[in-house]
Amino acid sequence: MKVQHCGEQHHFIGKCRFHLSTFVDDKLISTVGAYVPARGGDFETIGYDRYYETMVFHTDGDWTTKQRGEVGEYAHPDVTDFADDISDDQLNVAYRTADGAVKGHAEHVEREMTR
Repeated sequence: MKVQHCGEQHHFIGKCRFHLSTFVDDKLISTVGAYVPARGGDFETIGYDRYYETMVFHTDGDWTTKQRGEVGEYAHPDVTDFADDISDDQLNVAYRTADGAVKGHAEHVEREMTR
């Protein structure tokens, strides 16, 4: 089993101050939040009643693809699609706090590692 934790934001088009991402074999678990819009100000929601969210994606499984990101160059698979083979309540999970997002991300990673 291949597991790699990354410091990059892997989903959501706006810039988030909070981001966790973990590749587990052919899946990417991506958690983002603390979105601050380009105009500045306080954090804003990134969806209905959520400040943080976790999403799960399929990847191509090719661990030789080089990426250049905020934390330097690293290799990881490319995202291909949403992970539609897991239930909707696990595919996109909302949180109101950073603590909840960290816990939820860890639970998703653990779930994928035990499949």
